[in-house]
Amino acid sequence: MMTRSIARTFWCVAIAASTMILAEDGKKINTKGGICQATVPASWKADAGLENFNVSTSKDDDAMARLIFKPQDMSFGSLKAIIRQSFLDAKVTKDSATAFEMEGQLNGDPLVYRLIPTPNRRFCEVLVTYKSGVADQARKIAWSLKSGK
Repeated sequence: MMTRSIARTFWCVAIAASTMILAEDGKKINTKGGICQATVPASWKADAGLENFNVSTSKDDDAMARLIFKPQDMSFGSLKAIIRQSFLDAKVTKDSATAFEMEGQLNGDPLVYRLIPTPNRRFCEVLVTYKSGVADQARKIAWSLKSGK
């Protein structure tokens, strides 16, 4: 019995420590007012967050994340159709009621894209482009997208 209790305590501490380490690895970026939020690597440069968008770039400028608040009053399905037409060299990797994701190319550079709805038929999107070798990092940034309000 005591061994199980010690093992549970160990795993709880290990999980908490790994969560803190992951949290320290990132820098939160958001649109003005915090409507849309994402996390980029701590070493990335970020602008101050303008009204509807924020741009963050890697130290070597080989990767960029564009965080955008879309105040359009339209259906999620209609916006997804427009996005599909905008990224002709990308394939849909997720299409659900809570998220729309694509991966492919934009002007010759790899991209990862994610769109989510917010309350009141508004939307948050993040577009991550990179030169090479950081696809997993780009996905991690895209998957961190959330609505703050």
